[in-house]
Amino acid sequence: MHTTRYVIPGLAFNIVAEREGLAAPIFPQLVGFQQPEGPVAHEIRVREAADDDIPTEGEVIWSGKLIDGLYAEISTQGNRQQFRVPGKLSIVEELGKPHTDVQVTAAAEQPFRSMAGAVLFDMVLRGHGLMTIHSASLMVPGRDELLLLFAPSGFGKTTTSLALALGGYGHMGDDVVILRQEGTDLFGWGMPRTLKVQRRTAAMFPEILPHLGEFGGEEDEAPLTRAALAELMPLPDASKSYKIAAVVVVGPRSEGEASLARLSKGDALSVILSDNIGLLGGGVPRSQQVLFRLLSKLVGATPTFRLDAGNQPHRIAPAFDAALGIMREAQAAEV
Repeated sequence: MHTTRYVIPGLAFNIVAEREGLAAPIFPQLVGFQQPEGPVAHEIRVREAADDDIPTEGEVIWSGKLIDGLYAEISTQGNRQQFRVPGKLSIVEELGKPHTDVQVTAAAEQPFRSMAGAVLFDMVLRGHGLMTIHSASLMVPGRDELLLLFAPSGFGKTTTSLALALGGYGHMGDDVVILRQEGTDLFGWGMPRTLKVQRRTAAMFPEILPHLGEFGGEEDEAPLTRAALAELMPLPDASKSYKIAAVVVVGPRSEGEASLARLSKGDALSVILSDNIGLLGGGVPRSQQVLFRLLSKLVGATPTFRLDAGNQPHRIAPAFDAALGIMREAQAAEV
């Protein structure tokens, strides 16, 4: 058996694979969070399947393609739920049990370099009250608090988060936030990962060009690693989660000056839910109902804004400063 232990804010867990290498590429983004010894609250058990395929457990409640084109099925049987990619892998969780069982077929090549790894991570987290949401996260200058940016794909979330980071906001992540409740407070942890910056976005920020990798792929993107980002700006402590100061919904691309205005709770929640809550054949799954309640609490307890980014990215951070009541040291000195 080969064991790897991870500790992230709110959860310590193990991956136990029946042979070394079987589970090595599951969570490459968490390499910096490996800790060799200590207790864990959850265990992921990975073994090789006996046959070329793994049978479906129970009734299929959803089937289709994930956002990366991978075909998958979700089925339920009593308190057990299975995520299955035919011919490749099966992930089974049981309500209330501190372990997840994974089978991988011998023919599957790097099966977790697809959305399957993200699905497994989400299944483990939600069993312990942690929820993954689609959001960028940045630390407010001078405060150990985060603001969360929500936007459908293509609305400029990465561009906006880069503009804020270069304007003094600590960059946690541009895509995934782990949300958890502690007492009456909500905390967020932005999963640190390499940014994928499109060429047109890079052209807006010439200061990042020397730090980018090579452009390529269908989206004409270049990688901006966390190490490269750290050369441009101080980064928040990625081993901690932070209270949430504000929720910002990014509007469609617009012309003119950047502006930030208060947004009604109902409108903010509508946008956030549409991007984070999914329906299956039997309606809203139990885990999504928990996420719905958590997102509703987040919006209800946190100031909500709408950003019109305009066509001058370097004006986005000052617009946030004004809306959030932030005064930079230089401005305070002038006063």
